[in-house]
Amino acid sequence: KNSYATLLILFSVISYGQIINFPDPNFKAKLLQPGVAYDFMTETGVTIDANNDGDIEVSELQSVTNLYISNANITDLTGISYFTNLKVLICSHNALQNIVIDAAITLVQLDASYNQLTALDVHYDHSGEYDYPTVNLSYNNLTTFAIAPGQTDY
Repeated sequence: KNSYATLLILFSVISYGQIINFPDPNFKAKLLQPGVAYDFMTETGVTIDANNDGDIEVSELQSVTNLYISNANITDLTGISYFTNLKVLICSHNALQNIVIDAAITLVQLDASYNQLTALDVHYDHSGEYDYPTVNLSYNNLTTFAIAPGQTDY
């Protein structure tokens, strides 16, 4: 029994402190800057690296609903799926070629203008409060895109 309890505690600690790998160093650097994240529910800014260790953990992203990551030369949004409460993503003026937002994330606003997008796959909040997302995809090279309803059980 003791080894099972120890294993359970160890797993909880590891998953709580799970560090996210962001392959694009510009994306991670932007996330570490002040003023890029916001919690709409509490109407306050969020410091993403709350423990100031230079890494971003899954637990540090739970209160982020709005993310402002424009003008950072970001080419890859791998890791965005960890922002499970994300509603607003402003990622204009970057070098993104595609954006894939996991179905667990349901946006109400997306501004991905002035990128190099050729593909887009995002989900939107259709809970009744927001029938369709506000989307700005101007100044891109889109050849395919999908914007579909996401989950509503939050």
